[in-house]
Amino acid sequence: ADSAGLSAVAQPANPDFYYPHTYHLVGALLADLGIDPAQVVLNTLSACLPAVFALSIVALLRVVLPRPTTMVAGALTAVMFTVFPYDIINFGPLLPLALALAVAPAVIALMLQVTRTPTVALAGALALGAVGLLTTHPTGAVSAGIVMVLLLLVGRREDQLWRQPRRLLPLVLAGAAALALAVPSLGGLLGASGSAGEVDWPAFAIPGSAIGQLVLLNHESFFPEWWLAAAVLLGAVVALRRAALRPFVVA
Repeated sequence: ADSAGLSAVAQPANPDFYYPHTYHLVGALLADLGIDPAQVVLNTLSACLPAVFALSIVALLRVVLPRPTTMVAGALTAVMFTVFPYDIINFGPLLPLALALAVAPAVIALMLQVTRTPTVALAGALALGAVGLLTTHPTGAVSAGIVMVLLLLVGRREDQLWRQPRRLLPLVLAGAAALALAVPSLGGLLGASGSAGEVDWPAFAIPGSAIGQLVLLNHESFFPEWWLAAAVLLGAVVALRRAALRPFVVA
């Protein structure tokens, strides 16, 4: 799909218009199937996000820490908190970003599968997944990329590819395929990057307050969520002691 396709309804006179379009393409397909009006399309996509995120988390845990209890706990935890995706839906609304973050864990799982049991099908799926993340929201692609690199550097010993450089070849081939598919989007991103500095978003919070809200999970409440923060801290300590989970805490 044309990465500048939305310019017809957004900024027809802008020759460098670019906006991540995959979320809108999925919505357009639903509209073509007869779902109407546009609000119903958006509500349908938003309603699917928790299920997509839960399945994505299960896929990642299936590769990183394949224990049935862990995967069930991950699926339940993924849909127990309003922070994601509901707050992102309301704060903006950043719907494309929410979809990218929901899918990112599954793409990370694909990357690990390619390094462990490389096949043409898995490498192709990884290439498509990476391009899908980029064209849904670049932030999702960058975030997933950071986690991928850390998994290959400081994850499980058998996943540290610098110990076995030959296993990098399937990833390099998948990356080359993704790069070829992403050329139009990369061109759009580079064309739009020049005007990014012209937007000066007002501060939403002072640094200390923002860090406090992140650590104590009280961005929507007057009082810190002490018990929840303690549970998160305990989980982080346990994760740091496990090589398979350490990269996520570091990221």
